[in-house]
Formats: sequence, C-alpha cells, structure tokens
Amino acid sequence: ENGAMLVKVVDFGTVLIEVDQKSTSTGAIVGSPPYMSPEAASGQPVDARSDLYSLGCLMYECLTGKVLFKGDSPAQTLLMHRENSLPELPEVDNRELVTLVKNCLEKNPDNRIQTAGVLLNRLVELSDSLKDEDFELVEDVPEVIGLHKSGLRWKLALGAVLISSVGFVYFNKPKSTGIVTNAFKVGKPQIEVKPLESLVDRRDKPRFDISGDQVICSKGVGDNDLKEYLKSHPESLKYKSWLLKHAQVTDDGIKLLCNNTIEKLFVPKTVITDKGLGYISTAKNLHHLDIRSCINITPSGIKSLAKLPGLNSISIESIELNSEWTDAVISIKSLTHLEYYGKLSFEDIRKLKNLPRLESLQLHNPTVKQIEAADRLGLDVFGVGGRVTPKALVRLSRMKLKILSLQSVEFDEMNYEAYLSGIDGPKSVVLPVYVLDNKLESIKKSNKEVDISKSKYALPFEPH
Repeated sequence: ENGAMLVKVVDFGTVLIEVDQKSTSTGAIVGSPPYMSPEAASGQPVDARSDLYSLGCLMYECLTGKVLFKGDSPAQTLLMHRENSLPELPEVDNRELVTLVKNCLEKNPDNRIQTAGVLLNRLVELSDSLKDEDFELVEDVPEVIGLHKSGLRWKLALGAVLISSVGFVYFNKPKSTGIVTNAFKVGKPQIEVKPLESLVDRRDKPRFDISGDQVICSKGVGDNDLKEYLKSHPESLKYKSWLLKHAQVTDDGIKLLCNNTIEKLFVPKTVITDKGLGYISTAKNLHHLDIRSCINITPSGIKSLAKLPGLNSISIESIELNSEWTDAVISIKSLTHLEYYGKLSFEDIRKLKNLPRLESLQLHNPTVKQIEAADRLGLDVFGVGGRVTPKALVRLSRMKLKILSLQSVEFDEMNYEAYLSGIDGPKSVVLPVYVLDNKLESIKKSNKEVDISKSKYALPFEPH
C-alpha cells in the first residue's frame, strides 16, 4: 500500500475440526492443534512461554515446509505435542538457528527461552548474518518445500522466521496468564495492522530487557540511552549481569555500570577502549568479563584488569592475539576460566601454565598443535568452538580431562562418530544439540566408560 509492505493479522474464526485442524474450541482448551504447547494441550494454565512454543512451531514449519506434529485427529495432534520427541531439523549452515528453534520447542516451559525480548535479541544476532546476496528470487512456490535441500534456500526460511518472529515479539503481551479464550472469537482482528518497516526497525531502537538477574541491551543502546534508563530505573543497578553485545556504548557508558554490584559484564563487539577497561577494573566484585572483538583495546588495557581480585573468567577474541596479549592475560592471576580466540602459537598456549588457578579453556578452530599444548596445562575442562579436522577430533578424544565440551563444534558432514569411537581421555563429553540420536547412541556404544550426552553443559563464558 503506497509502496509500503503490510503485516496483516486476520481472525477467520473457528472452523470445523472435521475439515481442518486450524483451530479447536473444546471445553477449556482453545487453540490451534498444530501450534499448541504441551501445557496448553493438557489444559493447564499458560503464559508467554506457551506463545514462544507456538512460534517455535512456526519456525520449524518455515524451515521444513511441514507442521511439527499432525495426527489423524485434533486429539492425537495434541497428544503428539505432549509426548512425541522433536523431529530432527534439517542440516543448515547456521547451527545457531537450529539451536534457537529447539530452545523454543522444549516440552518443559522452564527449559525454553523465557521472554519474547530475549528471543528478539537472539533473532537480531542471527539476522546480522543475512546479506542481500543470500536471497534468491523463488517463482515456483512448490520448490520451496524442503528448503534445506538447496544451498541458499534455508536463508530464505531464516528471513521468513525473522520477519514473523519480530512481528510476534512486537505484538506479544508477555504477562498473559491462563487459557486464552478470546483469541479465536469471530469478528474483527484483535491486533492493529502496522507497516512492516515499524516491526523490523524496532530491533535497532534502544531497548532494555530483564532476564532473571541480567539486563539485556539492544544494539541501538548508546551512552545517553543507558544514562536515561538508569535515571528512570535506578533499581536496575542491583542487577548483577549486563549484556551489551553490539551496543553503541562508549567508555563513558561503561563507567555508569562499574559499581560494586555488577558481577558479569558482556560487551563484545563494542567500541570500548583501554579507558573503559580502566573503569571496569574498579568493579571490585566482577568475576566474568566478555570483551570479544573489541578492536580498540590493547594488551596494556588487559593488564589493568589484574587489579580485580575476583576476576576468574574472561573471553577475548582478536586476530592479533600474540605473545604480548598472552603476557597480558597471564598477569591476571585470579583466572580460572579463559575463552581465548585467535591465532595462538604452541608457545603462547604453553605460557598459560603461568595461570596457577586455570581450570577451563576454550579455543576456536583448534589445530592439533594447539590441542597438544592445551593438554599439557592440566585442565579440568576444555571447550572447542568452530570447525575441527578429523585429526584434531581424534587428538581431542585423547585429552586427560574431566569434561570435553564439543557443543559449539560445527561437524558438517564429517563422520564424527567414527573419530570418537575410542575416547580414552575425558571422563565426560558434551556433544552439540544437533547431533542425531542414532549417532549419539553409536558413540555411547563404543565408549561405555565415558559419560556422553547432548545436554547443555554451562560453560562459564555463556551469558545465560
């Protein structure tokens, strides 16, 4: 309309169940069987997390071209939502998208993403990987079914997921409780139609969301936004964790947060400098800091963090990591957990032996040499992200560890179960959530003495 795209939400009312399973209204249970959460399907009280499950069903449909569950009757469909395991999702280039969909489709509401705001932040991060050249014009609609089978088509599905999901978050009312009974009334749409641009642009506007004990800031948050928020919400300074990934804050904004309450600070991909690290060094109770891809910091700034007596976990990523950076890191003697992404030499990793309390290390795209150096550090936990070669995977399976975390590894088409057929080092191995169940059982069968699972191991570097 006038050159602008519109999102239209239409209520067609209740249709006959015998004809279609689009919606049902029986007793206290009201909803659309293909998109109903397990708790809604059981007639239990629901909240916003039930809506997030429904959105997960939509995301699954965007990626596969079919509904998540569809039985021979509405009752059977509801039973499948309550009891059936999640079907395997297609193998796509973006593992984070698959993980996100699975998070939304957890049977237990407590295990799902908890708020629409958190979901939106994760979707915005995923959208950053979408570029104009990733999209192709599809004129033959039937060919879109089974999007994952063709190189770039999954990105079309991601685009559809993002657009529909941003709209969902925009309209969602997170404090809804009880069985929703008015959403399926025959009559006018309950939601005002708004231009699509107003939904998409919202992701870059300043926004603050609360998740547990953490404040999550959107990409658009700058120093003035942060200052105004703290002025109008002084109680927010009691929160112990702040996530400002991609935010527009500078050193002056960081200074506002550096008090004796904050314990975790995530500021990856921001423009902070060594001056900001100086402010951070005054936050005496800080124990985790994420400064990945902060290109304006130097080893000198890292050394200032040695003033923090309780800083035990830090995440650093830079293509320029070298011995000077390593010397700066090992000046922080309180470190027990280190996430160190960059081109590190064998000797750089060996220097980490000078961290007397180091228990856990995570590297990205590790080589066999880097793994050999890490194995000499006497670690309890070793985590790996990115891609690994078959030789590196074999060497990983020989490390003497309590826990080997491979949950962030991109296995692609590698026959990885063959390379993990003889684990004789780690006592416990955590695999990515997208590992097929039959492959998981194959790995378990060949390693009966090792605890192997797909359950998420909470690495110290995760913001949640």
